Amino acid sequence: MKILHFADLHLDTAFTGSGMAPEIARSCRARLRKTLNRLVDLALEYKVDAVTIGGDLFEGDRVRRDTVQFMSSCFAQLAPIPVLIAPGNHDYYSPISPYARHPWPENVTIFKKPFPEPFDINDETTIWGLAHNTPSERKNLIENFKVPQDDRLHILLLHGSEVGNYVENRAAHAPFHLRDIQEAGFSFALLGHYHSARIMELESPIAVYPGSSQPLGFGEDGDHSFALLSSQPDFIECECINIATQAFHSITLNPQDASDMHNLAEEIVTSAGKRAAEANFLRLQLSGIQNKELHLDLDYLKEFLLNYFEHVAITNTMRTALDITELSQEPTVRGAFVRKLQQVLSENHDDQELVRMALQYGLDAFDGDELLK
Repeated sequence: MKILHFADLHLDTAFTGSGMAPEIARSCRARLRKTLNRLVDLALEYKVDAVTIGGDLFEGDRVRRDTVQFMSSCFAQLAPIPVLIAPGNHDYYSPISPYARHPWPENVTIFKKPFPEPFDINDETTIWGLAHNTPSERKNLIENFKVPQDDRLHILLLHGSEVGNYVENRAAHAPFHLRDIQEAGFSFALLGHYHSARIMELESPIAVYPGSSQPLGFGEDGDHSFALLSSQPDFIECECINIATQAFHSITLNPQDASDMHNLAEEIVTSAGKRAAEANFLRLQLSGIQNKELHLDLDYLKEFLLNYFEHVAITNTMRTALDITELSQEPTVRGAFVRKLQQVLSENHDDQELVRMALQYGLDAFDGDELLK
């Protein structure tokens, strides 16, 4: 038995939060559609017995009618392979949602209730799926649930937040612990909500977040994949396979050793690391004390970087030596901080670089700035 599982595609997401130009945001939305086409092709290629979707398939408050028709057409290509959807907080099930109002293909099953309901995909395996009925479900939806005591393989399909071992910086929806999966009697859980991929274990693998199929903004690091689940009579095997073709790169760089602008630009490209196949977006913060020999030209820098990235946003928080001298004369806590570190630097201490970093990070903290991650 083989299942292809994905989640958090977020079709029709705006991409405006990343500061992109409208035409770039449109290309990102088109890339999400292309990703769904690719997932359908992969399901056919792997000859899976079912496709499962762990919620947030689309943006419920933005989804277009033609996007709903597009999804429906994609899933029809998979027939008779069942497509099972567990709506999440962005695409929650309601009487007026596309899940309720659109005539979906016969091979599509959409779970509607906020408690597990069964779907038998063969003589040995049952998928238990459930839906969010609100955009802010805060209850544990599998608490006190038990699967039947039989010889079947019971698998959970849920959009929710595992709150014990794997926490992302996003709101908790339908929170649960890994032990809840085990205590309910499930052999495995196919999950959605967290946007970076991870297979989670207790004594053995018990759950998977495939991550969002594409990263959707800055800060979404990690792998973005689909999961391939295979079961044998005595074990379950799960593999996450990266499918992302776009990437968001966030860099904080202290260019004090850069000899010229070309050298600095090349250092930034190298620091960004591996680039995705189709599209790459860069958020750059320049920090530290500016090298007197470096004539900073942000227009040149951005023009150079646009040869490698579709979108470039640069924040310059560098200070000159004159800035530091002026700050040291302030009758403030910040001024005292600068004077103390200037004194350490003047003593020719072995850790000069460390002290310079402490000076920069301290001044950033006084300004209320945070390091980009």
